[in-house]
Amino acid sequence: MPDDDQLFPDEPGKCNGKLSKGKPGKCRRPAGWGTGHAGHGRCKLHGGKTPSHNKSAQVAIAKQEAAKYGTPIEMGPAESLLAELARTHGWIAFFESQVGDLKVNELGWGQTRRKIGGEDRSATYEAKPSIWYQLLRDERKHLIAVIDSCTKSGVAEHMMRPAEDQGRLVAGVIQRSFASMLEAVLAALTGEFGADSRVQTVVVEAWAENTRPIVKRDLTAVLASNPDAVGVMAS
Repeated sequence: MPDDDQLFPDEPGKCNGKLSKGKPGKCRRPAGWGTGHAGHGRCKLHGGKTPSHNKSAQVAIAKQEAAKYGTPIEMGPAESLLAELARTHGWIAFFESQVGDLKVNELGWGQTRRKIGGEDRSATYEAKPSIWYQLLRDERKHLIAVIDSCTKSGVAEHMMRPAEDQGRLVAGVIQRSFASMLEAVLAALTGEFGADSRVQTVVVEAWAENTRPIVKRDLTAVLASNPDAVGVMAS
């Protein structure tokens, strides 16, 4: 003999809770009717307001939102860790701003429960850290975990290597460019004054003495104002 689940299959968007007192069928009220999670889970007459149902409904809502907005992005492990590090810093900054807006007495005291409607409607206040402070504290712990993962996996070294390679590339280009410029200057002097070794020696020494500190000074200034400049110059 078929059971209720076979005779009365669940309908999308409905409570689908079993009817009481042995009545056949299932509740066809909208999912989450009369609860704080409308559209998901059981209605208030079929356990929808119990802590376990509230939690499962919140998880279902979160997964639905993640599926809606969580477009897959191709990313390697190192990039993923760095992206998580940046996101964590962003959340910490946000939670810090929320905590900063709280009054001193709100940091450890606030409303934790509220009943709406009926003669016994009420609000419960408890000595408990603000939810914003709890989120900030948890995110800071997460930051430490992410930093630890970055350190153990060698992400910093992995990300620095391309920058070092680009730096060497730029340095090589500059050295070759200045060597070519020096050759051109010496050729011009030879054409103008003849092959005077003393003149060439003075020029080479002055060139070597002055170009290196000038280039170092100017490159340092550029990189200080724009850390990505090495990558731009190397491209």
